[in-house]
Amino acid sequence: MPWSPEEFREHHAKKLSLPKAAKGRSIAEAMIRRGVPEGEAIATGIARAKGQKPKRHAKPFGSLAP
Repeated sequence: MPWSPEEFREHHAKKLSLPKAAKGRSIAEAMIRRGVPEGEAIATGIARAKGQKPKRHAKPFGSLAP
């Protein structure tokens, strides 16, 4: 889903500055194009824009495993 930096900040990352929201948006969109689930891509994009490493999960998003 393509977002403008303003839309990305408004819907997903209200606390980010506009330049950081633009970076997070570009990371998330690139991940989505590679087949990563949208929720995981957004969370990773926001974390990377903040300069953090994204958290690793025991089971990936969208997993049907218990």
